[in-house]
Amino acid sequence: HAGLFLGPEIESAGGVRIGARAQGEVWTRPTDDTLLTATVIAGSARPQAWGRLSAGYRLWDDVHVGPEVSLKQERAWSEWRAGVHLTGPQLAGVTW
Repeated sequence: HAGLFLGPEIESAGGVRIGARAQGEVWTRPTDDTLLTATVIAGSARPQAWGRLSAGYRLWDDVHVGPEVSLKQERAWSEWRAGVHLTGPQLAGVTW
């Protein structure tokens, strides 16, 4: 699956700025037991960008676990994180 989302963005800290925000996502299952995802989000009213990559292995049904890494970049700072994700469990009718 792939998606692209575009819309307005309003920032009110330090004065009102209006811009655009975009998000792109790709979720793919290269094999029956694997999951790969990529997400990128960027905005112009708040100059920042965020991205996440993850890979997963199927534990059962559509539940995957595996490593992930994300990066956030803003005007004055950036941060990156690495961890483990659990994707796909269902609870109360919602897929998490």
